[in-house]
Amino acid sequence: MIAGGVSLVLVWFGLGLLAAVAWYSVRSRLRASMRSQTVEVDDEAIAQILEEGVLATDEDDPLDLEHIRQEEENFWKKTWDEAEEL
Repeated sequence: MIAGGVSLVLVWFGLGLLAAVAWYSVRSRLRASMRSQTVEVDDEAIAQILEEGVLATDEDDPLDLEHIRQEEENFWKKTWDEAEEL
């Protein structure tokens, strides 16, 4: 009976350890991705904003506003099933 209790404690300890490692891994990846997306605005960038009205960045894929508009229209055109009454 004691051996069963010890093994149960070890299982819960292992699950807790696994959850902690997973949390730390996700947190590290999220922090690294946030760091790479940060755009620093210095005096040169402010001067560009004042002159041109925009700040150009080195984004790989700019937003396709027409595609976004079309997808939004398609979303709102869908018919939704009525909710079932309980």
